[in-house]
Amino acid sequence: MNLEKLQSDRQALTDKILGLAQVNNIDLSYIAPDLIPNIVPTETVHLDPNNLNKHTEKDLEKTESSLINYGFRAVINCSRVNGELVVSAGNGRLMIAKKLGWPYVPVSINSDGPLKHTQFGIIDNITGIPDFDWALMKKTLDALEAEGQLNTIVIDGDFLMQVKEQLGDFDDNEGDFPEQKEFDEEIANDVEMVNCPHCGGEFPK
Repeated sequence: MNLEKLQSDRQALTDKILGLAQVNNIDLSYIAPDLIPNIVPTETVHLDPNNLNKHTEKDLEKTESSLINYGFRAVINCSRVNGELVVSAGNGRLMIAKKLGWPYVPVSINSDGPLKHTQFGIIDNITGIPDFDWALMKKTLDALEAEGQLNTIVIDGDFLMQVKEQLGDFDDNEGDFPEQKEFDEEIANDVEMVNCPHCGGEFPK
């Protein structure tokens, strides 16, 4: 594989797209040059209706500020679902791009099916987001479990324990979850507690 030739071809494509954009008075300055060959019309990309990340107004304000100041420096990850481009990672950025009226967005396109799309959507959203949609997570995991696909998700044990604590109805089979240290009054004063928004229970943060 001739990488230099591929890189040269990609640069030529970038120059051609930017030239056409200039002729047609289309501003693509908000997209990093290296991502120009990956652009598609914004209107052809759809938000994931089952996105686990609940974007708060504050989160979207931060995303908007980042895009306005720095533009797109990474692609929006998409999957083909029923022939349409649906976001796997980057729903917030797409929301802001649509709000700002940007005509094109850079994407990567995966064609490995709806199951992989769902799996990646879970993995991409396990970063401890305060407004994580636990109810939708439960629904998604239950659906995968019913299909016998739950064990295909590569995920760390600590996060599974968080899911178990929040949802309370996962089978704690031997080896499924890491051993959790018993929480007692001797360490209570040193541990910050949080309330589960669903069951009302109190748990160590």
